Order: sequence, then C-alpha cells, then structure tokens
Amino acid sequence: MSGKQPPYGYTPEFGRGSDGGQYFPGESGPPSWGAESQPRDYSGSVPPYGSGYGDGSSHSGYGVPGSSDFDESNPVPVAGPSSAIADNSAPVVNLVPSLVLAVISLFLSGFITFSSVGPTDSPYRLMSLVAWAAAGVVGITAMSFYFTADTKRRALGFYQIVSWKQAMYFATVALLFIAVVWSAVEIGLWVGKL
Repeated sequence: MSGKQPPYGYTPEFGRGSDGGQYFPGESGPPSWGAESQPRDYSGSVPPYGSGYGDGSSHSGYGVPGSSDFDESNPVPVAGPSSAIADNSAPVVNLVPSLVLAVISLFLSGFITFSSVGPTDSPYRLMSLVAWAAAGVVGITAMSFYFTADTKRRALGFYQIVSWKQAMYFATVALLFIAVVWSAVEIGLWVGKL
C-alpha cells in the first residue's frame, strides 16, 4: 500500500452530506463536502490487509491501552472476569409467620380435642374459632408475603432451588392444611351440638 492511496474498500465520497465515511487519526470530523479535498496519508491507519482480518491472527496492540491504536477518548469496554452469582433462592423467612400460626392452631386444636373440654363448653367454642382463624384466615393470608417475595426473586433471572427451603415450604403448606381441617371439624362438632 502506498502512502497516498486509501485502504482497500474505502470510498471517500461515500455518504455525501452525511458522516458515513471512515475517519482516520488526526481528523476532527468529516471532510467539508464540495471543497477541494486535500490528499491524505492513509498509511498506518488500519492494519495491513490480511494481517488482522480474516486470517485467524490478531493485529498486535490493536485497540489495547498503551498501544498506538488505542483511542483514549473512546475506549472499548473490556469484559472482566465474571462476578460471583449471589444466592437467589426462596425467601423462607417470609414463611415464618404462616408456620408459627399453623403450629399455634394445631396446639389449640390438640388441646381441645385431648382435654376434658366438651363441644358444648364455651372454651371449646372460643378455642376452635381462634384455631380456625389463625390457620385459615391469617396463616393463609400471610403466605402472600412469601409468594410476592418469591416472584420478585424469580424475576431477577438466576434462581436456585434449595432442597431444605423447598421442604420448609411444603411443610408449612401441609401444617396449614391440617390445622384448617382439624379446627373446622371441631367447629362442626360444636355447631352440631347446638
């Protein structure tokens, strides 16, 4: 390549009236179209034909900081090492209110079932209603906090299924189900004795 000829494929007049041309180091912008164009020195602007494009090799120092081809005003971002992926899994802390309410409901149902309190007594009626409300109303409603937080975490992209967290979720659902059914049976016994 001589010092006065453009590299292969370059058309100085391409994109007349636009910035579609190729710029070289030392130029501040596109040439003023219509004006007498001055001969330009194109040597050293791009790697020689066949030494960096298409032959599998790379041009030494091309686009690397510290080399003559690196443009400090517009550096090319270099991908760094991949960052460690944070633990993104089920928010089991949000299951604690529902789990506690299920255990309280089961305790109350167990107390009125295995004690000497009968379905016609007022403590039986009160405790069975509290047990049903704790598990069936408040406990199940509190599960919405878990589902909301879990949906947000799944939307982040990378989501891990942790076995013990999944087991805690199924245990909470099972305990709530048992507590609701048990307290409902006790309420049914109380209503049947009216």
